[in-house]
This record gives sequence, structure tokens and C-alpha cells, in this order.
Amino acid sequence: MFDFSGLTRIDNGSIINLYHGNDTYIGHVGADNVLGGAGSDNLSGGGGNDRLNGGEGNDTLLGGDGADQIWGGNGNDTLDGGAGDDTFYLQGTGQNVGADVFIGGSGWDQLIVKGSVFVTNLTLDAAAGVEYLDIGNSDSFNNSLQGTSAANHFDLSGLTKLNNLLLIQWPGDWGDPGWTEVEVIPILMGDGNDTYIGYVGDDAVEGGRGDDTLSGGDGNDWLSGGEGNDTLDGGSGNDTFYVGNVSSEIAGDDVYIGGSGSLDTLEVGDDTVMTNLTLDAAAGVEILKLSYSLSGTGEANRFDLSGLTRIEGSRVMSLGDGNDTFIGHAGDNSVSGDAGRDNLSGGNGNDGLSGGLGNDSLYGESGNDILIGDAGNDRLSGGDGDDTLSGGLDNDTLDGGIGNDDLKGGAGDDRLSGRRGNDVLNGGDGADNLTAGIGADTLTGGLGADQFILTMIADSTVAASGRDIILDFARTHGDKIDLSLVDASTTLAGDQVFAFIGSAAFSNTAGELRYEIKGIDTFISGDVNGDGTADFTVVLDRALAMQASDFVL
Repeated sequence: MFDFSGLTRIDNGSIINLYHGNDTYIGHVGADNVLGGAGSDNLSGGGGNDRLNGGEGNDTLLGGDGADQIWGGNGNDTLDGGAGDDTFYLQGTGQNVGADVFIGGSGWDQLIVKGSVFVTNLTLDAAAGVEYLDIGNSDSFNNSLQGTSAANHFDLSGLTKLNNLLLIQWPGDWGDPGWTEVEVIPILMGDGNDTYIGYVGDDAVEGGRGDDTLSGGDGNDWLSGGEGNDTLDGGSGNDTFYVGNVSSEIAGDDVYIGGSGSLDTLEVGDDTVMTNLTLDAAAGVEILKLSYSLSGTGEANRFDLSGLTRIEGSRVMSLGDGNDTFIGHAGDNSVSGDAGRDNLSGGNGNDGLSGGLGNDSLYGESGNDILIGDAGNDRLSGGDGDDTLSGGLDNDTLDGGIGNDDLKGGAGDDRLSGRRGNDVLNGGDGADNLTAGIGADTLTGGLGADQFILTMIADSTVAASGRDIILDFARTHGDKIDLSLVDASTTLAGDQVFAFIGSAAFSNTAGELRYEIKGIDTFISGDVNGDGTADFTVVLDRALAMQASDFVL
């Protein structure tokens, strides 16, 4: 034990080295320069501008009055600057300093990192009283603050300034952060389930492996969770979240919180593979930036991009095998579900959705969408806009929605519905059901026994502007015109069936159905109110003497 508290001066600025053991040192009113060495030391500088170095061991260092400089060294140390503008140091090459406690006391206090320093826990919150963290300067590019392989906890919320390297050379697999001159250097949390709480300025943090929780706080932050189930909260400011690198697989369910009142970005590196991605309205992330492609794993993936305002760069997204869910944003999405029972929703915008193998459900919603079912019994819904739907193989259900749509059933027994708009329906091979809907529609059944269905007289008007045409009606294929859903007589209660009268004229009797050959076309008309005139008309693109057996009445 050394007690120099009664001295008024120590000459020559000598270094007092306590060497090994659990030592106690009490300084005098002047400037003390003490090295604790190995052991759990208790060093008190007293008055003056002191230099205290704990060395190895779990040390307690108290600067006292004055502008003190304090090094904890290795171990779990407690560093208390006391009064004055104090400086704490984390220094060394690959040094593991453990979980140090910093107490700034009164004055303007700072923590300086020199070299590659590994820290388990670092708490610089408001209670710590440390205002300034300096990780290097413009003369050195080798300084870094890194977590260990344990569950690290970094809390920088009490800082008012973070001074870091300028013109940083970012690792190539981190992508372009969008800055040419920056005042942040990545803080590497390391492996383990880490926690990071940022300060009021611009943070840059990489979580590494483990289930990490990273909070940027105020400022324009750059956060990367790495592998694991991570939660990234940008807080206020225009923040960037980053995932992935070349041939990477981010096997985890990450949560991104952009914060309010800012423009936040999720940047995805080359060929990134993810399990789930939720960027809905609650997430508050506005921009997704894709370097090349974004892929799902071979599991049941869920991608929800409904909260985005735009996607930058490549829009290629492949969900991988498995029963996947995709919810698109308001812009243009391009997504492939691959194998599995997928549920893909494009949202607003001109989307391209491909279900791949499996029984898929594809929803274009608003915009001029392209939906491809591929193999499997798929359900395709175009929604609003002029959509193109292709069922592919097997028995598919296609719904064009509102707009001038192009529906192709492909092979299999398909069900096609044009809904509203001037639609083109092609059943392809198989026994298909084609329901034109309202508008001037063009219908092709293709090979197989097809049914052309009207649900109401408004589906095919007498006027050409809303009249349907069937291009390939073939009795030899077993084709039928199905009018069973149309009430043949509005003068009687209930749902009446039509009476086929061949080519005879209407006799002012409600419920009559007739045909008339005009040139190379056949006009099929029905009178539902008994006024002797046609209330709806369907045209066949061939001259054919119709029979009652050609209809489902």
C-alpha cells in the first residue's frame, strides 16, 4: 500500500510501478503517474493531473480533481475521473479489456480508443457522465472498437459527440453506404446476443453472429445485424440497415424499425438469402435497395414490403422452395415463388409474379401486372389494371378483375373470368370454363370441351361496344354456351330458363333464344322482357346453324 496523500510534490515526474499483487495507491495533491501492474489494484490520484494505469486485473481507478488520464488495462475495471476534464483510454492490439465501468464525474470527459480493442460491455449512458468517444484520428486507420464472442452490451446514449475516422475504406462486402466523407467507423459487436444503444449522432454498427438488438438513436445511422434473429431500430434520422454479402445466407428473422419522420433504407448485398423480411407500414422503412438479387431459403419464407415507397436497384426476388408469402409495395415488384404452395401479392404498381411449381395464389392488385402460375393448380387474380395472366400447366383459376386483361389458361381444365373490361380469354388445352364478364370480350376455348358462360345480360350487350365474340366454338369438341345463370324472363318471379327457337323471329314472348347467320358470323340473341327485341347478343366467329344442344339453358 502506498499513501502519498500528505505530500505536496513528487519530483521528476517519476512513474510509480506497483508490479504484481493487489495494490492500493493514494496520490498526493499534485500529478501522480502510477502503473498498477498485475493484480486487482485500487489507485487514487488525488489532486492534480494524474496518469493512472491499472494494468492486468480487476482494478478501481479514481482520478480525483484535475484533468486525469486513466487506462484500465485488461480486466473488468472501474474508472472514475472525478472532477475535471478527464480522458479514459482503451488501448492495445487485440486487447480484451473486459467489462469496464466508466464514471466521468464533473467536467468534459472523453474515452479514446487506440488499436483493435475488444470489449464485453461498454456503458456510456447519461449516468456515466462521459461526453465524448474518440475511435482514432486522421493519422491512423487501424483503430476499432469490437465486441467479444460473448453477449456484449454497448450503450452510448449519454454521449454528445462521437469523433471517428474520415474517408473510411469500407469492406467490399458491406455495400456502398452512400457517403463519400463520413464521421463514423463501424463498431463491431462480434458473436453473441449483443445489445447496442446509440448516441444522438451518426452510428455505424455491425452485430455479427447472434440475436442482436441494435438501436441507433438520433442521427443518420448505419446498422447491420449479421447472422441471427436481430432487431434493428434506427430511431430518428435517415438510417440505413444493411444485410448480406456475396453468397451469404442470413438465416434469421430480423426486425427493422425505421422510426418516424425520416427516410430509412434497407440495403441488401449481392445474392443475399433471407428467411423472413417484414417492411410493412409499422416498420417505418421507406426504401429497399437491392445490389443484385434477394432470395428466400428453402423454408416457408414471408416477405412483406407493403410499407416501402420504392425499391432501388435490381428488383429480382426469388423466394426459394417452400410455402412462401410475399406482400409487395406500392411500386413495381418482380417475384418468383419457386417450388411450394406460394401466396404472392404485388400491391400497387406494375408487378411480375411467378408462382413456380406448386398450387400457388397470385394477386396483382392495382397496376398492369403479369402473373404466371406455372405448374400446379394455381389461382391468379389480376385486380385493377390491364393484366396478363397465364395459368400454365394443370387446373388453374384466373380472374382478370377490372381492366382490359389477357388471360391464358394453358394446359388443364381451367376457369377463366374476365370481370370488367374488354378482355381476351384463351382456355388452352383442356375442358375450360370461360366467363367473359362485362365488356367487349374475345373468347377462345382451345382444345377440349369448353363452356362459354354468361352470368347476366350485361355481360354481352347488343351494341358492339360491349358485345362478346367467341372465336373457336366447336360442337365436335363438346363446347357449350352456358346461359343457366341468366334469368330468361324478367316478367316472372324466380329464375326462368330460355326456350330455344332456332332462327325464327322473336314472338314478343319473354325467354326466347334465337340465332341468325350474318355473312360468316353467327349472332345469338335473347329476349328477356318480351318486347320482341334482343336484350343481349353473343357472336360466333363462324357461320353455324345452332342447336338446342349447343346451350346450357
